[in-house]
Amino acid sequence: MIWTITLPTPGYVTVTDVETAGDQFEIFINGLNGVPTPSTLVPGGQAALPGGLTSNPAAFSTRVCGENISCALADARYSSGSFYMPAGVDTIEGHFLGVVSNGDFHFIVETPEPATLSVLGLGLAGLALVRRRKT
Repeated sequence: MIWTITLPTPGYVTVTDVETAGDQFEIFINGLNGVPTPSTLVPGGQAALPGGLTSNPAAFSTRVCGENISCALADARYSSGSFYMPAGVDTIEGHFLGVVSNGDFHFIVETPEPATLSVLGLGLAGLALVRRRKT
């Protein structure tokens, strides 16, 4: 399945295995292998792997988290990873690479809030002003 999402600014998508643990996925963003991005949303320490792959699951398991994304992200038996998404219209596609007969993943898309960007811009302008005054 392919999802289409429009982002006003660059962001990232955090993907996690759900339902039955032990699956792995290859993620494509706009038809290309996903580029791993560090994320604070992965408390299980499961960073994405090169080539657009979600992390290797620690072990196969029967249903523990079901459809609960927070539970799956915190459990190393569920693969996960975060991938960069440019601004504009993006497509997300995931290919199942697991050992179970079917795979299911969910994703969360995040972009910086406009207020955060405004504060960053003001901070940079302030630094430039202070530097200019010192010279």
